[in-house]
Amino acid sequence: MAKATKQPTVAKPRLDERGRLISPGLDRLPNGEPIMRQLPTYAEMVDLDDGQLADVMELYGIQKPWRQLQADAMGYATQMMQLPEGASEEMILREVQRLTGIGSQGSRRALLGGAREAQRAFTMSEFMRDNPPDQLYVRVPEGDESTCDRCLEYAGIEGTIPQHAEDPGLPGFASCDGGSYCRCVLIPVD
Repeated sequence: MAKATKQPTVAKPRLDERGRLISPGLDRLPNGEPIMRQLPTYAEMVDLDDGQLADVMELYGIQKPWRQLQADAMGYATQMMQLPEGASEEMILREVQRLTGIGSQGSRRALLGGAREAQRAFTMSEFMRDNPPDQLYVRVPEGDESTCDRCLEYAGIEGTIPQHAEDPGLPGFASCDGGSYCRCVLIPVD
Protein backbone atom coordinates (compact mmCIF):
# COMPACT_ATOMS: atom_id res chain seq x y z
CA MET A 1 0.00 0.00 0.00
CA ALA A 2 1.45 3.35 -1.03
CA LYS A 3 1.94 5.95 1.64
CA ALA A 4 -0.25 9.01 1.12
CA THR A 5 1.61 12.28 0.78
CA LYS A 6 0.19 15.44 2.21
CA GLN A 7 -0.65 18.02 -0.41
CA PRO A 8 0.60 21.55 0.27
CA THR A 9 -2.05 23.95 1.46
CA VAL A 10 -2.83 26.60 -1.14
CA ALA A 11 -4.19 29.86 0.20
CA LYS A 12 -7.52 30.87 -1.28
CA PRO A 13 -7.42 34.25 -3.00
CA ARG A 14 -9.07 37.07 -1.07
CA LEU A 15 -12.00 38.58 -2.96
CA ASP A 16 -13.94 41.77 -2.35
CA GLU A 17 -17.74 41.98 -2.17
CA ARG A 18 -17.90 42.06 -5.99
CA GLY A 19 -15.70 38.98 -6.42
CA ARG A 20 -12.60 40.92 -7.47
CA LEU A 21 -9.12 39.94 -6.28
CA ILE A 22 -7.79 41.79 -3.21
CA SER A 23 -4.01 42.09 -3.31
CA PRO A 24 -1.53 44.34 -1.47
CA GLY A 25 -0.04 45.36 -4.82
CA LEU A 26 -3.37 46.06 -6.50
CA ASP A 27 -5.63 49.07 -6.08
CA ARG A 28 -8.70 50.16 -8.03
CA LEU A 29 -9.70 53.43 -9.59
CA PRO A 30 -13.29 54.62 -8.95
CA ASN A 31 -14.33 52.99 -12.25
CA GLY A 32 -12.93 49.61 -11.03
CA GLU A 33 -9.87 49.62 -13.27
CA PRO A 34 -6.95 47.87 -11.50
CA ILE A 35 -3.75 49.84 -10.92
CA MET A 36 -0.51 49.02 -9.12
CA ARG A 37 -0.37 50.02 -5.43
CA GLN A 38 2.90 50.95 -3.77
CA LEU A 39 3.81 49.90 -0.24
CA PRO A 40 3.79 53.07 1.88
CA THR A 41 7.23 54.30 2.84
CA TYR A 42 8.30 54.37 6.48
CA ALA A 43 7.81 58.16 6.54
CA GLU A 44 4.28 57.77 5.13
CA MET A 45 3.41 55.05 7.68
CA VAL A 46 4.55 57.24 10.58
CA ASP A 47 1.96 59.82 9.52
CA LEU A 48 -0.93 57.31 9.40
CA ASP A 49 -3.47 57.29 12.21
CA ASP A 50 -4.14 54.01 14.06
CA GLY A 51 -7.07 53.03 11.83
CA GLN A 52 -5.14 53.66 8.62
CA LEU A 53 -2.11 51.75 9.91
CA ALA A 54 -4.35 48.82 10.91
CA ASP A 55 -5.81 48.83 7.37
CA VAL A 56 -2.30 48.66 5.86
CA MET A 57 -1.30 45.86 8.24
CA GLU A 58 -4.46 43.93 7.38
CA LEU A 59 -3.96 44.46 3.64
CA TYR A 60 -0.43 43.04 3.78
CA GLY A 61 -1.46 40.12 5.99
CA ILE A 62 0.45 41.32 9.05
CA GLN A 63 -2.71 41.54 11.12
CA LYS A 64 -5.99 39.70 10.75
CA PRO A 65 -9.20 41.69 10.24
CA TRP A 66 -10.80 42.84 13.52
CA ARG A 67 -13.82 40.56 13.08
CA GLN A 68 -11.49 37.58 12.58
CA LEU A 69 -9.50 38.49 15.71
CA GLN A 70 -12.75 38.66 17.69
CA ALA A 71 -13.91 35.31 16.29
CA ASP A 72 -10.53 33.72 17.11
CA ALA A 73 -10.68 35.04 20.69
CA MET A 74 -14.21 33.70 21.15
CA GLY A 75 -13.12 30.35 19.74
CA TYR A 76 -10.19 30.16 22.16
CA ALA A 77 -12.43 31.08 25.09
CA THR A 78 -15.05 28.51 24.09
CA GLN A 79 -12.46 25.76 23.78
CA MET A 80 -10.81 26.68 27.09
CA MET A 81 -14.21 26.46 28.80
CA GLN A 82 -14.37 22.82 27.68
CA LEU A 83 -11.54 21.91 30.05
CA PRO A 84 -12.71 19.84 33.00
CA GLU A 85 -13.29 21.60 36.30
CA GLY A 86 -10.11 21.52 38.41
CA ALA A 87 -7.82 21.04 35.39
CA SER A 88 -4.16 21.17 36.33
CA GLU A 89 -1.97 24.13 35.42
CA GLU A 90 0.01 21.82 33.12
CA MET A 91 -3.18 20.76 31.29
CA ILE A 92 -4.26 24.40 30.88
CA LEU A 93 -0.82 25.43 29.59
CA ARG A 94 -0.78 22.52 27.14
CA GLU A 95 -4.24 23.53 25.84
CA VAL A 96 -3.20 27.18 25.43
CA GLN A 97 -0.12 26.06 23.48
CA ARG A 98 -2.24 23.81 21.29
CA LEU A 99 -4.84 26.48 20.56
CA THR A 100 -2.41 29.31 19.86
CA GLY A 101 0.52 27.41 18.39
CA ILE A 102 2.76 28.92 21.01
CA GLY A 103 5.87 26.89 21.60
CA SER A 104 8.78 29.26 21.49
CA GLN A 105 9.79 32.20 23.65
CA GLY A 106 9.45 34.53 20.63
CA SER A 107 5.85 33.53 19.95
CA ARG A 108 4.98 33.96 23.64
CA ARG A 109 6.45 37.48 23.55
CA ALA A 110 4.51 38.27 20.38
CA LEU A 111 1.26 37.09 21.95
CA LEU A 112 1.98 39.12 25.09
CA GLY A 113 2.74 42.20 22.98
CA GLY A 114 -0.50 41.75 21.05
CA ALA A 115 -2.44 41.36 24.28
CA ARG A 116 -0.90 44.57 25.63
CA GLU A 117 -1.81 46.45 22.46
CA ALA A 118 -5.39 45.17 22.58
CA GLN A 119 -5.73 46.07 26.27
CA ARG A 120 -4.22 49.50 25.66
CA ALA A 121 -6.58 50.18 22.71
CA PHE A 122 -9.59 49.09 24.77
CA THR A 123 -8.55 51.27 27.72
CA MET A 124 -8.01 54.30 25.47
CA SER A 125 -11.41 53.86 23.82
CA GLU A 126 -13.06 53.59 27.25
CA PHE A 127 -11.23 56.70 28.51
CA MET A 128 -12.27 58.66 25.43
CA ARG A 129 -15.88 57.48 25.73
CA ASP A 130 -16.19 58.19 29.47
CA ASN A 131 -14.23 61.45 29.75
CA PRO A 132 -14.52 64.90 28.18
CA PRO A 133 -12.25 65.63 25.19
CA ASP A 134 -10.14 68.03 27.27
CA GLN A 135 -9.41 65.41 29.98
CA LEU A 136 -5.72 65.43 30.95
CA TYR A 137 -3.75 62.18 31.26
CA VAL A 138 -0.30 61.57 32.72
CA ARG A 139 2.08 59.03 31.19
CA VAL A 140 3.37 56.50 33.70
CA PRO A 141 6.07 53.94 32.78
CA GLU A 142 6.74 50.70 34.64
CA GLY A 143 10.08 52.22 35.74
CA ASP A 144 12.12 49.03 36.15
CA GLU A 145 15.31 47.89 34.40
CA SER A 146 13.29 46.85 31.33
CA THR A 147 11.92 50.35 30.72
CA CYS A 148 13.46 51.94 27.63
CA ASP A 149 15.15 55.37 27.74
CA ARG A 150 12.40 56.98 25.66
CA CYS A 151 9.69 55.85 28.08
CA LEU A 152 11.71 57.13 31.04
CA GLU A 153 12.11 60.46 29.22
CA TYR A 154 8.34 60.70 28.61
CA ALA A 155 7.40 59.78 32.19
CA GLY A 156 5.11 62.34 33.81
CA ILE A 157 4.12 64.14 30.60
CA GLU A 158 0.56 65.46 30.89
CA GLY A 159 -1.83 66.15 28.03
CA THR A 160 -5.06 65.17 26.34
CA ILE A 161 -5.20 61.97 24.27
CA PRO A 162 -4.66 63.92 21.01
CA GLN A 163 -1.72 65.79 22.59
CA HIS A 164 -0.11 62.52 23.71
CA ALA A 165 -0.76 61.02 20.26
CA GLU A 166 0.96 63.98 18.59
CA ASP A 167 3.98 64.27 20.87
CA PRO A 168 5.58 62.07 22.15
CA GLY A 169 3.14 59.46 20.78
CA LEU A 170 0.77 57.11 22.58
CA PRO A 171 2.37 54.28 24.57
CA GLY A 172 3.35 51.44 22.29
CA PHE A 173 4.85 51.50 18.80
CA ALA A 174 4.48 55.27 18.45
CA SER A 175 6.85 56.16 21.28
CA CYS A 176 8.61 53.12 22.75
CA ASP A 177 11.74 51.29 21.65
CA GLY A 178 9.94 48.10 22.73
CA GLY A 179 6.96 48.65 20.42
CA SER A 180 4.02 46.53 21.52
CA TYR A 181 5.95 45.42 24.63
CA CYS A 182 5.64 48.95 26.03
CA ARG A 183 4.26 48.86 29.56
CA CYS A 184 3.51 52.59 29.88
CA VAL A 185 -0.03 53.65 30.64
CA LEU A 186 -1.95 56.91 30.47
CA ILE A 187 -3.82 57.68 33.68
CA PRO A 188 -6.53 60.36 33.94
CA VAL A 189 -5.49 63.35 36.03
CA ASP A 190 -8.12 64.27 38.63
